[in-house]
Amino acid sequence: MAALLREGDVPDPASLGEQFQVIAESQAFDPIWYVETYPDIGQAPINPLFHYLVAGEAEGRRPSYYFDQNVVRQAMASDIPSGTSILFTYLTAPDLYDTATGIHFDGQWHRAAYELARDQNPLAHFMKRRQSTNPNAYFDVKYYVTRYPDVAGVPDKYVHFAEWGVREKRFPSPKFNPIFYYQTYLAGRQSENAFYHFLTVGRHQGAMPAPTQDHLTGASQVRVFSDPGEHFEAEQVPLPAGITTDIKTFAFYLAQFHAIPENDLFWGTGFTEWRNIARGQPRFAGHYQPRVPRDLGFYNLTDPTAIRRQVAAALAAGITGFCYYFYWFNGRRVLERPLDAFVADPELQMPFCLLWANENWTRRWDGQENDVLLRQDYDPAQDDDLADCLAGYMRSNRYYRIGGRPLFFIYRPGIIPNAHDFFRRLRAALTEKLGVEPIIFQTQAFGDNDPRVYGLDGAVEFPPHKLANHCQDYAKQQHVLDWNFSGQVFRYDEFVNASLSEPPSEFPLIKTVIPMWDNDARKQGAGLCVHGSTPRAFGDWFSSLCERARKNPVLGEKLVFINAWNEWCEGTYLEPDVHHGWAYLNELTRRLDVAASSDARSGREKIVLVGHDAFPSGAQFLLLSIAKQLKFGFGIDIVVLLLGDGALLDQYRQCAEVHVLGTEDPSAHLMRLKRRGYERALVNTSASGRIVPWLKQHDFTIVALVHELPSLIAAYHLQESCERIVEHADKVVFAADYVRQGLSEVVGRPITNGIVRPQGLYAPVGTAAGDRDIKQELGLSPETRVVLGVGYADLRKGIDVFASFARQYHEAGENVAFIWAGALDPSIARWIGGDVVRRTTPNLHLVGHQKDVRPYFAVADALFLSSREDPFPTVVLEALAAGIGVIGFEACGGFNELLEDERLGCSIPFGDFRAFHDAFARLSGRESRTSPLAEIRRNVVRDRFDWRDYCFELVQMLNPAVQKLSVVVPNYNYAHHLEQRLSSIFEQTYPIYELIVLDDASSDSSLAVIEKIRAESGRHMTVIASKTNSGSVFRQWRAGLQAARGDLLWIAEADDASLPVFAERLCAAIAQDKRSVLAFSDSGAIDQAGEMMYESYKGYYSEYGDHGLDNDGCFSAHEFLKRFLSVRNCILNVSAVVWRAEALRQAFERLGDRAFALRCGGDWRIYVEACREGGRICYDAQALNRHRRHSASVTGALSHRDHLDEIRSVHAAVCEILSGDEAVRSDIMAYERKLAVMWNMEETV
Repeated sequence: MAALLREGDVPDPASLGEQFQVIAESQAFDPIWYVETYPDIGQAPINPLFHYLVAGEAEGRRPSYYFDQNVVRQAMASDIPSGTSILFTYLTAPDLYDTATGIHFDGQWHRAAYELARDQNPLAHFMKRRQSTNPNAYFDVKYYVTRYPDVAGVPDKYVHFAEWGVREKRFPSPKFNPIFYYQTYLAGRQSENAFYHFLTVGRHQGAMPAPTQDHLTGASQVRVFSDPGEHFEAEQVPLPAGITTDIKTFAFYLAQFHAIPENDLFWGTGFTEWRNIARGQPRFAGHYQPRVPRDLGFYNLTDPTAIRRQVAAALAAGITGFCYYFYWFNGRRVLERPLDAFVADPELQMPFCLLWANENWTRRWDGQENDVLLRQDYDPAQDDDLADCLAGYMRSNRYYRIGGRPLFFIYRPGIIPNAHDFFRRLRAALTEKLGVEPIIFQTQAFGDNDPRVYGLDGAVEFPPHKLANHCQDYAKQQHVLDWNFSGQVFRYDEFVNASLSEPPSEFPLIKTVIPMWDNDARKQGAGLCVHGSTPRAFGDWFSSLCERARKNPVLGEKLVFINAWNEWCEGTYLEPDVHHGWAYLNELTRRLDVAASSDARSGREKIVLVGHDAFPSGAQFLLLSIAKQLKFGFGIDIVVLLLGDGALLDQYRQCAEVHVLGTEDPSAHLMRLKRRGYERALVNTSASGRIVPWLKQHDFTIVALVHELPSLIAAYHLQESCERIVEHADKVVFAADYVRQGLSEVVGRPITNGIVRPQGLYAPVGTAAGDRDIKQELGLSPETRVVLGVGYADLRKGIDVFASFARQYHEAGENVAFIWAGALDPSIARWIGGDVVRRTTPNLHLVGHQKDVRPYFAVADALFLSSREDPFPTVVLEALAAGIGVIGFEACGGFNELLEDERLGCSIPFGDFRAFHDAFARLSGRESRTSPLAEIRRNVVRDRFDWRDYCFELVQMLNPAVQKLSVVVPNYNYAHHLEQRLSSIFEQTYPIYELIVLDDASSDSSLAVIEKIRAESGRHMTVIASKTNSGSVFRQWRAGLQAARGDLLWIAEADDASLPVFAERLCAAIAQDKRSVLAFSDSGAIDQAGEMMYESYKGYYSEYGDHGLDNDGCFSAHEFLKRFLSVRNCILNVSAVVWRAEALRQAFERLGDRAFALRCGGDWRIYVEACREGGRICYDAQALNRHRRHSASVTGALSHRDHLDEIRSVHAAVCEILSGDEAVRSDIMAYERKLAVMWNMEETV
């Protein structure tokens, strides 16, 4: 057949019809491999797939390395029709999809590993994605390329390994060890292919592909524990700002790790515990040794910097303080320098307390009496000196006290002769020196657990003491690596159970948790190991002790201790190490976050932002800008998850908690975020799609932003990522319909969950050039016209076309400069940069990345978007905002729709210089930037691409219950109250759409205070400062209403304050009924100093017998008017009100200038008017507002006559609205008579 075909009688491949098409589209046939494997085919003028179909399969030739038709044919239950390919049959028969296709491809494994649907063919899925997916469980392409970068350019990495790499003893993944296999099963014979042997023979005979526990060695365990483990966290995650908890957490602190003369004498010159740590070795399988510090290093505690770093880390984690070990041997102090340095440093504002380690120092590190180095004698003659020394520390304002009494611990009271008398003397001496009696607790150690025996006040647990007595020793069950191992091995979970199963103590007892424990570094094979700890298990134990501390406070305090902060040689510490990183300390922080008291814990809207990396490019800048808007604009709590790092990482960290995941499983991060209240995620770019199924698995609501077009998706192999986004995201947002259509083509189906929403302009450029004259800097004349390009200069952005057009202008002798502001891709820099150097294109100016592009837009006559493909670049909006037109290529992105408006620019055929020349002549010849045309362009951006609206719509997509709430703060001379007012707004748990501060020409320092608060908080706010006073606070209300763009409005007067849940509760109330006019809450009254005057106004509300505002309620507007506004105003403070903005707007329109006629009753009159057209009034009976009462109020400034006239004016409006209601009229008349009598104005009745 091959000979006939070589004669040139080659039928048309299309004649094979469906088989050819199906196989070609599946990519299950590998033409390159086919020709290389069967070189005689390469010599024939024939399509390789056609050859396979008409002859190759029948001749026994395989279509690819991964498909053996003989293996598949044996699995078929029946014959196939003549002329039908086995490969075609396999691809079109779903019941064959999991059939073995040979030794190299495991379809069942591949389906499970990549979560394929039943109708997806595993082989076709793999063949399309060979660069990023794996054919079987023993090969990991990412692992292989990372470990062996020299294979990065190899077309098929698996084939490389299976044919050549295995003989070179390269590792395909951790699951196959060629060195082990050759030595164990092939006697080291290099003539055989170890991997082929395993796949064809070995695995069927029980051969192991890699060493198991049975092959472990001490060296292999050291390698494991010297690398980051599965729980590793590279960075500390501090407790979020503002989180406080009622749990006080102290960690025991070892003030060692520095040389002292005593240790030089006992153990050798320069000895510290770091020398011991190197002795720790794995004695059994899974034994975590040695312990190696990471971020804080092998520190020296005589270095103040080391101590400061420890304190900073502990405080950031939420730890209350350290409990320092105190050493005193008959008047001799040792290891005191770190403690004294801590106490002497005023910057270290951390509480501390002391634990006297009152046992002998011995060579066995166990406190026993063998070979004593430093002895404790408890000579009564030393009592006063001891008390003096302790009192010196206890006088520190940082020493921890309970009820004003310093807390002190003794390690082993039972070894003190006449202990009861000793503590009586010590207590009396300290009381005399301090003026207050100390609290003295003991540790529970060495079976000595009851402090009452010694007249002490309580005890603190000191595990592993006490708990080990209730747990089984599993040392004999271990796979031993050290034949001389004689230590004890306990299970961490049994320690936890022993701790939590202990009944409440009859005396004050502080419970203690250990992160882990293993003193092998001191005992060398004879120590005690508490095995099986994980950060999560530690966190669970700690959380349980927090709950117990709440139920059983110690002398009124909720205390939990941790053993320890830095006991490295006892294997119990919170400091970061090389295997776990910060995982244990971060877990503690997360548990403290969860344990935070409900009043102090942030209940804000929480959103996770996901990005693929922090490279300084368009999509990454977009996500960074979204992060800033959500946090500083709306007050939303955010966490950023990045799949990679980059130059923008520090900028991300300035506005959010950031985790760089890399390729790790994100499940642990997502579980922790869920526990912290994060349930919504915004995923940016299709490259981040791999995390989307994980988010959905953890029940996140997901909105995905897709910017990429098909060619970019294909170039970066993002098809599978896109499929995951479309399948799992709740909504997929596109900047243009062009982008949506492109993704639809990629995934092969309509995007039913898609939304087209052009992104807003997050960095308006305006028209200001600042102090720079770009033309002068570049040596251009004032008459030079400028074509501007902005962005990362690569082929996708069309930098080559940009340079080509510049050259043509130069050759034509026209005075036009082409300026590109953006980093130049290294792969083409030498070519285009060389043109500039050679002066072949002297009018091309490559100015590199610019932090501020405004000076360039200021001199540009047009923006040239030379991109071959660009979804909807922000630079287009920046150009329009600067008032200049845009020229782009046709059918290259979503921006083409925008350029259909010729006032904004135009689209031209790709690469058509003449068309560009004509378009630029038209654009650069038009009116200046101050022309109406330029203003039209700016208005388009303002009206259609508002950044705040764009970001808030994303928030609403994630949580449709969130409404646009505008907050208006009218201020006049309240500088001294502004910080409290604005802080109470910043602390709201409900997102704030916008914050507008109106200053009514204050004569105090209000504006300076506002600017200071804005700078320090970072929060976005619009400040509108009047030059002249309006004369009426109600004019300020209206001014705020006119400036506000939200659907809801909160007029938060500058001298008031509110609880954090104020906006959340009232916005939820008003949302329950679209007819709601307003919602308000009860208020507590505070005085000028902020002290509470009245807890509630309920007594005032019910003074006339109507208790309708004792509880939450929702009333029809006319009912509310009749019961609570007709006679008196029961909405005593507008700061307690959230309005439906349109309802207030209509009320002002109906009132006109009458809204400003009343000095005292204006607010009452506006409430009455708001009820005129009906609707609903909602009320929250909790006092969520703090109404500040002033001695000199507007009401007090009015004469009684004027005051009564204002009341009568409001009453007249009520009677008009409730005309015919004689009961209301009668109540009104009675109230007016009462006031007239009270104010001695009976003649007016």
